[in-house]
Amino acid sequence: MASTQQIAELSRKIFQRLPQRNIPSGNKVISKQLKGDKVASWFNKPLLLRLGGDDPNFEILNEERLGKLDQMKRRGKSIPKKGAGKRSKNQSIDSTLDCTAHSSKAALGTARTPRTSTTMGANGQAVQTMNKKKVKLLNKKRAEIRNQKKVAVLQKGKRTVLRKHRPSKKKQQKDAKRHRIYVEAEKAKLLKSGLITKEDIENMEAEKGDDEADTAMDVEK
Repeated sequence: MASTQQIAELSRKIFQRLPQRNIPSGNKVISKQLKGDKVASWFNKPLLLRLGGDDPNFEILNEERLGKLDQMKRRGKSIPKKGAGKRSKNQSIDSTLDCTAHSSKAALGTARTPRTSTTMGANGQAVQTMNKKKVKLLNKKRAEIRNQKKVAVLQKGKRTVLRKHRPSKKKQQKDAKRHRIYVEAEKAKLLKSGLITKEDIENMEAEKGDDEADTAMDVEK
């Protein structure tokens, strides 16, 4: 395995022989000939980092981070500090303490809060995120608890039956119209078949009217 010094030497030799003046690298183009010690100093830096343009000190940033920062600058957002959103040592200690607390709570049979992870938000602030699977499970548990509460309420006798949804006025009117059409069609069929006559229908309607009048009288009393 070659040492970093050997790699730097080899890289310098290669770069000195390059004929082109513009070397594309990610978002930027280096518009100067790379020679001598500057190249060596660049190659001594970690491979994850990259050139930062015409800066004489070759200030290098992670390519992905640089791309994000450029995008944020264009959108006029505040640039996050380096390392924003990463879990610090204190946070990791807190999480381990939380874990121990959770385990003791679970042993006692109390409610357990979900574990979350911290990620970097759009403006560099720490954002709490949760696993999709965990969210699903949590929702399921909440639904079970809701149903248990409903059952408990019914058993207590506060409400014997869960209230049914009442249809809207428009739907009620539509249903009534549909019913009238159906009744008329049935009447026409019976008349056609000769099972009943028009007089029978009139008598039935008269009886129905009398019944309705009687019920109205009872209500008034």
